[in-house]
Amino acid sequence: MNRLGTAAGVLVWLLQCQSGSAQPSISSVANSASYSTSVAQGSIFVVFGFGLGPATLVQTPTYPLTTQLAGTSVKVVAGGTTFPCPIFYTSATVLAAVLPSKTPVGEGSLTVTYNGRTSFSVFIRVAKSAVGIYTLTSSGMGGGIVTGDGYVTKSLLHSARRGEIVTAWATGMGPIEGSDADVPTPGSIFNAEVFVGDRSAKVSYAGRSGCCPGLDQIAFEVPDAPQSCVVPLSIRTSGGSSNFVTLPIADGAQCSNPPPGVPTEFLTRATNGEPLSIGHFSIGPVSILQGAGFSFVQGLAAQLSRALHARVSEADVSRLVRAYRVGNMAQVRRTMAQFAPQLKAADPRTRNVIRAAISGDSQGAGARFGKSSGIGVLTAQLASDFPGAGTCTVVQNLPLGGGIKSSALDAGNTLTVDGPAGRKTMTRIASGQYQALMGTGVSPTSTTTGLYTISGTGGANLGAFSVSLNITSTLVWTNKAAVNTVDRTRPLTVTWSGGPVPGYIVIGGATRSSERAALFICAEDSRKGTFSIPEFVLSALPSAAGTLFLAPHPMNKQVQVPGLDLAFISEGSYDARDVAFQ
Repeated sequence: MNRLGTAAGVLVWLLQCQSGSAQPSISSVANSASYSTSVAQGSIFVVFGFGLGPATLVQTPTYPLTTQLAGTSVKVVAGGTTFPCPIFYTSATVLAAVLPSKTPVGEGSLTVTYNGRTSFSVFIRVAKSAVGIYTLTSSGMGGGIVTGDGYVTKSLLHSARRGEIVTAWATGMGPIEGSDADVPTPGSIFNAEVFVGDRSAKVSYAGRSGCCPGLDQIAFEVPDAPQSCVVPLSIRTSGGSSNFVTLPIADGAQCSNPPPGVPTEFLTRATNGEPLSIGHFSIGPVSILQGAGFSFVQGLAAQLSRALHARVSEADVSRLVRAYRVGNMAQVRRTMAQFAPQLKAADPRTRNVIRAAISGDSQGAGARFGKSSGIGVLTAQLASDFPGAGTCTVVQNLPLGGGIKSSALDAGNTLTVDGPAGRKTMTRIASGQYQALMGTGVSPTSTTTGLYTISGTGGANLGAFSVSLNITSTLVWTNKAAVNTVDRTRPLTVTWSGGPVPGYIVIGGATRSSERAALFICAEDSRKGTFSIPEFVLSALPSAAGTLFLAPHPMNKQVQVPGLDLAFISEGSYDARDVAFQ
């Protein structure tokens, strides 16, 4: 095409965008409650994208739902047949609709048409059952929408009582015989299991709600589970497990038993939408701290530059560490080839420093401080990722964000860390983030025992502080050698020695198949030395190769820092092995 033709094409495209008639674009399709990419027959799903509908959201005014709303229509093609979808609401960036119950199970495609222009089709996976529980944060994580008498939603202020009949609100239980566009006839027509904490609950109803198309209700009796603000709750059907949400249980009173490291007041304030200031200190192997969100690339680049007497960029360090971790030594050699003269002249001690830096065989200290607003989703994620002692949760999808906004907090130009390797300066690598390298040749999985103290003189936002962590023993997974494969249909017992006392440990695992990934986390008092991972937790993971690990709980020790609402100091170490989930 010549330049004139190209310019004309761009002009036409711009005019279409300005007039609101651009072709709709779909970014994702998911269950409207859990945001799982599997969409069940007869369930409510959401479509995210651009140009899907009018700038202002339009909701259907009455039932039955129609297959066209404010110029928007949605169609699914599966098994060679086209199925128009009844629409709940539509807008430019998101719409919600019901997948017809007669849509064939398997692979399909979905398109959105707005004002006569149709999007490119996207892949959709249709399941017979793929239940998702609605949450208070509309993120698929955190507090589930569970109601009791009078349809009062269970919350930190109005917790559930053991023995009470409550109702979880969900979608994706399965197809129905009647209309998917009109209010369905109630009836307990689905087989479902409910798990609360580490207990199975008695189900009294599992079927469509008489309220709305595609909406499911699951009524169950709250079992004699441990009382906590964040008791894990999940539902299992023939299609697998739902998202894991939380249910506060405190016999109807205000909840006062939060998970380790998260005060009840903090949970309440976050739920109320108050802006909160948070700090996190961590000490341990650099490779582990980087996995926890602390970046040591800048410090490693400076260390390598000093050792080689040449500039090593942060990009070089990232490539080296990433290649070394996956065993790609050819990539390591290619990246280091540019420093061949310096390597040839390096003495053995310098070579050891270089090797340790590349392999992550270094120990470090990190700190970060920030003030967040709209952190209901973030708090929900913390509560979901780290359940109460004796319980487990499963994370299968990332939260959508929920309006999280944060700003860094200044704690001064530098901090100091004192430990077994002496005193080190923690430099500010970015606004609100500090780090220090504390020596090489240490264990790549455990932190050197001893007393560590991080202190600062204060800055524009935070006052002077001094926080300490005394690491007295290394956590050891004592029956690790006996665990080669994980039978997902049976409980798995793990045993350990050492770890923080008093304190908690987390037992977890992760696996990824070609279709999905999942992570489970359990928490237990470190003094117990044993924990049995329930079968319903393991069965929620896909069958694939993965990892099991034990680690000190990252929120074991809360500390006080002037200017912060919550701060904790943690030990970054773990004991793990690769396993096969079958």
